[in-house]
Amino acid sequence: MSDPACRTTKSWCLCTDYDLWATKVAGPQVLVDALVSDSEIEAIRLPWTTT
Repeated sequence: MSDPACRTTKSWCLCTDYDLWATKVAGPQVLVDALVSDSEIEAIRLPWTTT
């Protein structure tokens, strides 16, 4: 991404559709950690992500 705004901690991306089996979320580590640790959200960390 060449846009500097895409690298801020306020940036995130959501990919979903009615016929997908999952929704993908990409964003700051704190956002991902919050989603994965939330007991009411079924979330996994994808194997090709970094921590």
